[in-house]
Amino acid sequence: MKTNLFIKIAIVSAVMTLASCDKKEEETPTPVTPPAASAPATINPAGSDAFGALIALQTANYIAVPFLGEINQPVNTGVAVFGNLSGGTYVDAGNITINTKALTKQTNNYYIYTPAGTDPLGPDLSDNVTWNVTGNSANSVPALNNVIPSQSFPVAPKYDGVTSIPRNAAFTVSSTILITGADTTYFSLFSPTTFLQKRVAGDIQSVTFTADEMATLGAGTGYVQIAPYSMSSQTFDGKKIYFVNESVVTKSVTFN
Repeated sequence: MKTNLFIKIAIVSAVMTLASCDKKEEETPTPVTPPAASAPATINPAGSDAFGALIALQTANYIAVPFLGEINQPVNTGVAVFGNLSGGTYVDAGNITINTKALTKQTNNYYIYTPAGTDPLGPDLSDNVTWNVTGNSANSVPALNNVIPSQSFPVAPKYDGVTSIPRNAAFTVSSTILITGADTTYFSLFSPTTFLQKRVAGDIQSVTFTADEMATLGAGTGYVQIAPYSMSSQTFDGKKIYFVNESVVTKSVTFN
C-alpha cells in the first residue's frame, strides 16, 4: 500500500533527526544508510546523548471535501527505540503506547504502530501526544507514565511541484503551505540509488539542490519529502529521552 510506504520513508526521516540534535541548524546531519525508493531502510538513529527516542508522526494526506475544499486528514503513527541509538543496537523496553495505541516490537527491538484495517488513520494526535512505557529494569529502560511532550506538531507541509524531475539541472523543493511551529525542517530527495537531504531552520519554506547534487541521483521512481519537526527531551532515572513530533509530506516522483 503506497500510504504505508510513505510512512516508512517518513520514519526514516524522523529518526535521522537525532543524528544532529546537538548541531547547528545549518549543518548536514550525520549520514545514515539511505533508503532506496522502492525499499526504505530500517530505522538507524544516532544520537550522542540519547538513550531513547519517542517519535510521533503525522503523514499529510490531503483530500478534497465537497463545499470545504482541500483538507489534510493525516495518517498518524508512532515509533520508539531505546538503547545504544548511535550504534543502532536497541533493547527491549516492555510495552509502549502512544495515545493508548500499542506499538509492536520488531525483531531488532524497535517499536512501531502502523495504521491498518479498522484503524486506517492511526491514533488521534490532534490534541496532546501521550506516551506510556512500562520499562525494563534489566535493560535500564525507565518507566514512563502518561508523559506529554511540551511541544506541539508543526503545521503540515504540502508539495505541489512537478513529479517529473530532471537530474541535469538545479531543483527547488518548496512547501505551498506555510510551515510554522517547527524547530527544524528536512527537505529530501530519495532516488532508487541514493538520496539528497538538507536540514534547515524550521521557518525555511524551500531549498534548492544544485545541478551537481542532482547529478548524483539515480534515474527512476523516487520521492520528494518535506519533514518539519519539533523536539524536546527529558531525563528519567538518569537516561535522556527525546520526544519528536513530526509532520511530513511525501510525494512520488520520477527522476529523469
